[in-house]
This record gives sequence, C-alpha cells and structure tokens, in this order.
Amino acid sequence: MKCSRDLSERRRYLFVISRYNVTVTQCGARQLERYNMLSCSLTDTMEQHLPPWLCNDFLTHVLQSEEDKRHVVVSGFEAVPAAPPGVNYASCLTRVRVQFRYQEEADELHSVSLIIKSELTEGCICEIFEELCYIEPIFYNKFLPEASKITQTSFAPKEFFSPKFSAMVLEDLSEQGFQTADRTKQLDFDHCRLYAIAAANFHAVSVAVHKNNPELVEFIGKEKIFSNDLKSTGCFKYMIRCAFECLADRTAALSRFSRYCGLIRRTSVNLWDMLVQAHQRSEVLNTINQGDPWTTNMMFRYNDEGAVAEVKLVDFQALRYGSPVNDLIFFIWTSANHEVRRNRRDELYQVYLETLNRRLREFNCSEFFTFIEFMEHVKKLRPLVIFLMGVMLPLNFHSHPVNFGAFLHEEVGQSNPFEKYYNNSYCSNHLPKLLEQMEMAGVFNYLEQYRK
Repeated sequence: MKCSRDLSERRRYLFVISRYNVTVTQCGARQLERYNMLSCSLTDTMEQHLPPWLCNDFLTHVLQSEEDKRHVVVSGFEAVPAAPPGVNYASCLTRVRVQFRYQEEADELHSVSLIIKSELTEGCICEIFEELCYIEPIFYNKFLPEASKITQTSFAPKEFFSPKFSAMVLEDLSEQGFQTADRTKQLDFDHCRLYAIAAANFHAVSVAVHKNNPELVEFIGKEKIFSNDLKSTGCFKYMIRCAFECLADRTAALSRFSRYCGLIRRTSVNLWDMLVQAHQRSEVLNTINQGDPWTTNMMFRYNDEGAVAEVKLVDFQALRYGSPVNDLIFFIWTSANHEVRRNRRDELYQVYLETLNRRLREFNCSEFFTFIEFMEHVKKLRPLVIFLMGVMLPLNFHSHPVNFGAFLHEEVGQSNPFEKYYNNSYCSNHLPKLLEQMEMAGVFNYLEQYRK
C-alpha cells in the first residue's frame, strides 16, 4: 500500500514538473529520481526519525546551487523540528543546521540554518488534504520568480534549490529575528496593519502575474477548502455540525445573546453551501489569496524597542484564486485581537485598500477596488465569519494540538469532539465578545435575511 502511494505521488510530481517546466538541473534530476520514492516521518518531539533523503549529499546540492558556494563540501548537519505541535498541521517542518567548507581542503568550518518543509506521508491530515502537497513547490518555483520580475517579493521567505520537488528548502527566518506569535493571544493593530500591507502587496502582484500567465495563477489558485469535490468536504461538514451544536448551546446560556440560538442551529444546516457560494470568484477583482492567513502562517520581526517592524507570510499550501477580501476576513476573524475586531476593522480595511490600489497602479494594472465594492465583498463573506468564529477560533484558542482524527470519521455513539474546545475558558473569556463583534458586523442580520 505504501509503495503504491509513493508511486502515484511520484507520477503526480513529474506531471506537474512537466506541465509547468519547473527548473531541475541535470544533477537535480538525478537526485529527484533517487529521492522521490522516499518519505518523511518526523515526530512532534525532539526525538525524531529523519527522512532517508535528508543527508549530506542532499544538502551539498542545495548549497552548491548558490553562486558563492559552487564547491562547498558539507561535513555534517543537525536537525530538529522547526515548529511545536499544533503549529503546522499539513506539512513537516525541520530546522537543519548545516556545517560546510567552501573548499574540500579548507580548514575553516562554516554553518547555515535552513528550514526544510516536506509533505506528510502518514496520519489523518494526509487523508483530508492530499491536494495541498504539490501546490506550494509550484508557488515557489514558478509564481515567485514571475512576481520578482515585477516587484520585490519580500512578503515571502527566500527559497533555495531542492533536489526533491516535494521538499522545499527555505531560509531560516529566525536567524533574522523573525518569530511566530502566540496563536492563543492574537494580534494587536500594529501586527494587523503590517499583515494588511503585506497581503495587499501579494494580492496586487498576483494580478500582474495573472496577465502574463493566467493558467499558472488559476491552477495554483484552485479552491482547496470550500468546494464540494474534495475529500475534505465531509470532514468540514461534520465539524460545522459538531461545532454549531456547542455554539448554539453555549449561546442559549448567555441571556444577552440567547435570541440567536435558534438562528445558529438553523444556519448550521446550510452553512456549507453558503460558504461554497461565498467563495466563488468575483466579478470585480480576483487575486491569489494565501487561503488560510492566520497567526501561525506568518512570522514577525521586532526592533530594538520591541515594536513589531516586519512580517513574512510563510505558508502557501491553501492558495485560492478569488476575491482578495477572502484573505482579509479570514485573518481578522482568526488572528486579530478583540479590540481590533470591535473597534478598528474599518481602519484596517482602509490601510489594505489604499495599499492594494496604489500597488495595482504601480504594476500598470487597470483594476481598481472601490470602498463600496470592497464592503460588498465583506458583506458576502459574513457566512465565513460565523464559520471561523464557530469552528476555527475554539480550536485556535485551545492550548493543546488539535486532534483532527476526531473529525475524520463520524462514529455511532461518539461524543461531540468540540465539547473540549468549547470549555469554560473559551466561553467565559472569548465567546461573549465574539458574539458582540458578530452582532456589530451585521452577521446575524445577514443570516436572517439570507434565509428569507
């Protein structure tokens, strides 16, 4: 069974390489043949089983692709998990410290830290999100080089050559002072403002790339979450049903918001169809979206005074081609703190929109997003708001890694797997504030009108 899976994956990678002319040097091609049948199985602890392809030979080819390292010799490396459990769900992240010499006869030993991002080959996530594994390498190998012809792609980390198509080798941003924010604390306005600017730059350049290569952009932007023809569809429908049972029960217990209990229960029945419809491509403006821009899919750098100074987007597995407002709504309702969601959403919208339109002009794109058009898209995405609040935020606020296996198969007599996420801490500290924010954003009024 394992060999059959590896063979089918290898054929898929070779097809993608052929279709999109992904650059593989002669040496890299030989390595690709050698490594494609191998798999990665890191554990979530410091004790790990490294994939067989991660070796001195692999790392030598990575470093020798750099102009100033044509003759380096790798003498060894150390590898540890690059992210704690619960931060990366659909990939295997390894931090590798490589020791090397510039010449075989040289005495001086140098080192460099790299992040190797490879696909998962086992576990329930593989069953749910098998479509994600080959999109990100195409994004780095084909989209970013096209984008870099238009502008600096400083919103993403630098990629190194990799002999293995499904394993990306990226710069270690932590070496430059970047760090991932705590997903349970959420982000203040300064962090959100930096994200909005980076997202607008990313979205705008994707419009320019689309003009030159629409097939590439639309291929990597094929819907990967809100679609009825994916393996993950059943899982998400089950998650909605379970989460909204808990959400309705907890809302009924809050006298201030209990009148919304029935609406929440009714919404759960057709919310999936509303989400699929809301994520259809726009008639006004479509861009590449990061797809799931939440706290752990970006890293921040701080200045000497401790103020946040820069952001990098670090995950591009769930790319979507559609309205750019999708990304902003996803980010605000998963990652912004309560103060931003309650009082500064419009300010954040304005920062984003001004940056987007300015960059579109700089890239000689005729597209323009008015504030009225933008707010119409915000309105259409109100089903996404209640989905994120009901399904995603209880998981994000939980201190332990999410067990996605509990949502993969519904079993007779199985207790509601969302019960532990709708705990006292979440329902006391966050739920009342979130319900108030949704009320202020017109989410409940929209859902009532949608039914009519």
